[in-house]
Amino acid sequence: MITISQIDFDHEREVAYRRGFVRGLSEAISGFAHKLSEQERAVVDGWFNNELTTWANSSEPSCALPPPMFPKMAEKV
Repeated sequence: MITISQIDFDHEREVAYRRGFVRGLSEAISGFAHKLSEQERAVVDGWFNNELTTWANSSEPSCALPPPMFPKMAEKV
């Protein structure tokens, strides 16, 4: 069994992965934003902007979980 101390953590790779995640997520949101109601769009925009603010203010950004209604909106698309 692998322990956490045996895992080689590559900080640059992790940051690049998370930046790619946010970039892809922004394109996905913009792709189906026109199908959302104003209230749903406000929730998604608030969550996404919070993600970007966290990244801008931190040298080691972390991804928060999307709001609970986010998976339901994906089903609408």
